[in-house]
Amino acid sequence: MMASASLTIGLIHLLIWVRRSAHYEYLAFFALTISVAGFAAGEWLLMRAESPHGYGEVLRWMQVAVFTGEISIAAFILFYLRAGRIWFFWVFCVCRSAALVLNFMYGANLNYLEVSALQSLSVWGSKVMVVSSGVTNPLEYFDEFINVLLVLFLADASVSAWRRNDGDSRRRAAIGGSFVLFFLVVAGQAALQHQGIVQFPYVVAVTFLGIVLVIACELGRGVLHAVQLSDQLRASEQRMDLAADAAGLGLWEWNVVRDELWATERGRALLGFKATEYISLEHFLERVHSEDRDGVREAVAAALSGGPSYEREYRVLLPDGRVRYISARGRVEKKETNAAPALMRGVVLDVTERREAEARAERLESEAVRQRNDLAHLARVAMLGELSSTLAHELNQPLAAILSNAQAAQRLIGRDPPREDLIRDILSDIVKNDKWAGEVIQRVRAFLRKEEPRHELLHMNELVNEVLSLMRGDLLSRKVDCTTNLASGLPAVSGDRIQLQQVVLNLVVNGCEAMKDDTGPRPLVVRTDVKENDGVRVSVIDRGSGIAAADLERVFEPFVTTKADGMGLGLAVCRTIVQSHGGRLWATNNAEGGATVQFGLPAVGS
Repeated sequence: MMASASLTIGLIHLLIWVRRSAHYEYLAFFALTISVAGFAAGEWLLMRAESPHGYGEVLRWMQVAVFTGEISIAAFILFYLRAGRIWFFWVFCVCRSAALVLNFMYGANLNYLEVSALQSLSVWGSKVMVVSSGVTNPLEYFDEFINVLLVLFLADASVSAWRRNDGDSRRRAAIGGSFVLFFLVVAGQAALQHQGIVQFPYVVAVTFLGIVLVIACELGRGVLHAVQLSDQLRASEQRMDLAADAAGLGLWEWNVVRDELWATERGRALLGFKATEYISLEHFLERVHSEDRDGVREAVAAALSGGPSYEREYRVLLPDGRVRYISARGRVEKKETNAAPALMRGVVLDVTERREAEARAERLESEAVRQRNDLAHLARVAMLGELSSTLAHELNQPLAAILSNAQAAQRLIGRDPPREDLIRDILSDIVKNDKWAGEVIQRVRAFLRKEEPRHELLHMNELVNEVLSLMRGDLLSRKVDCTTNLASGLPAVSGDRIQLQQVVLNLVVNGCEAMKDDTGPRPLVVRTDVKENDGVRVSVIDRGSGIAAADLERVFEPFVTTKADGMGLGLAVCRTIVQSHGGRLWATNNAEGGATVQFGLPAVGS
């Protein structure tokens, strides 16, 4: 019965060790149960021995069970308590091995040189055999010394575990301490019998079975705790699956060693795999869109070789021909710090709708930009329409000068002798006036040109001077005294020259319009400076009637105007252009009258 119980318990824990191979205490415990079964079988044979010689032979072979049993106990304590001196353990193992060898070399066994006679006793109503006389083997003292070594090792390991001063270690240390008591009973009983002090049948298996039961209860406690953790983990997984499904996430796990990919039902559906279909890395990559496949392969390789995280967006080509956008994230796991990657776990999310929405937004944004540029171009054309008379006057001046100079040159050539010095001066004037007319035409052509915006490094002082040069005639016809206050050393800005010229031109024209009903002086100031929050700032200051407080923001809205014949698009276009350059446009009223409209652009490098 004891042998059967011990073997049954041992086989259960052997199966546990097969599943948890890193926990060697289960293997040591299985070896102990085999030893206890061997003890029980040996004691059964001793009680029924028919001769002193047969009794001695059984004792000799029982030393094998002693060898495996005591080493199993020491190994279990070493692994389970995670305490004990390694050198002490190996010294004990060497001594017990030497005792086993000597057991088969000298005398009838390690305990007796000779078993002379047997005696039958009645124990619990049954006839059993015991040694009545025999010669004790001197090696018996070596056997007792080894038992003392085992007791010292068990005590030392238990004390070391107790000193860790945590609940789990102290409970295990108490288990080790109980082994000391059990073993003292076993060793004491055997020593008294071998010295002939008491005559009683061997019942070592009973005491060792007590050790087995204590260990089984302790390991069973761990198994029960593992079952509870498994139940909790299963419940946690169910909750996690529910949360993942609610969030539209699919969970996956790739076993790197076996090259096997597991995924939840949603994860398989997102990747286009059936519920029972086997998935390896190559099977998965075959499902990835050919244009994204190399990128995914490189991302996986990078995660395995370096950083622990994996993140990638890619397209999956489904069996029905549809394309799905997938966002995947994962993390590499290792069994040990310096070991090769063992697992990669992560999630997948269908981002098809998001990507399609982004594409639609990009198309709408592109269309909005195109419409904004078309509107800005129309505004420039309309502005030049308003300036057409002054531009014609601006062109008439150099053209008239060219004509009069050419006529004078003709008259001078007809003289005899020709006045070469005067002709040379006239020709210089013609070249100068031709360049003047060419510059006016070039500015108008550039202003009317319809093309995609091109950002370049610009200097605002230079840009302001170009606009004022283009408006020189218009300012004179409007009787506006325009002055500039341009800060030196302004940092450059990045922008489209034509669009920013349009903003400055529009603000100057609006400033002139604000003063058209004034009968007195019409001063207009264009100023540039640098402000921390606004970068490079351009201000146009007039002395008109100002802007109503309620309209300071509304004037920048489309179709809102203070002019009787205005469309209300000029300032709206200007604000759109400035905002597309990363700046802002605003208006304030001046304390001394009039208004200031200004815009700021980020300086390059700020």
